[in-house]
Amino acid sequence: MICWYQVIVGGRKDSESYVSHKVKACEEVGIDSRTVKLPEAATEREVVADVRALCSDESVDGVLVQLPLPSHVAEFAVRAANASQLCARLHCMRGLPQLYTATMHSWCERPTAAS
Repeated sequence: MICWYQVIVGGRKDSESYVSHKVKACEEVGIDSRTVKLPEAATEREVVADVRALCSDESVDGVLVQLPLPSHVAEFAVRAANASQLCARLHCMRGLPQLYTATMHSWCERPTAAS
């Protein structure tokens, strides 16, 4: 099963609502979706460390950091941490094209409100 994490820093209601919709969509297509909620006061170093830990975990297939971040956390630093860990793992992800194809197929077959 695909394992996907959303990371939220702070308590913005719009971000929490947006992530809850992502969680529901993942559930509909069989993706294990988990959310990490960090406090508004989390430092940039703490956020980057958590993102790196998730990205380096072999059981995690994707990490999304919900924007916007609090003003004291640099978006660039968090994105760089996510990207560097992903690049370090890509060489051992031989099944990535098949995973992408299967995931896109599942999403495309998801029923719409009009169905």
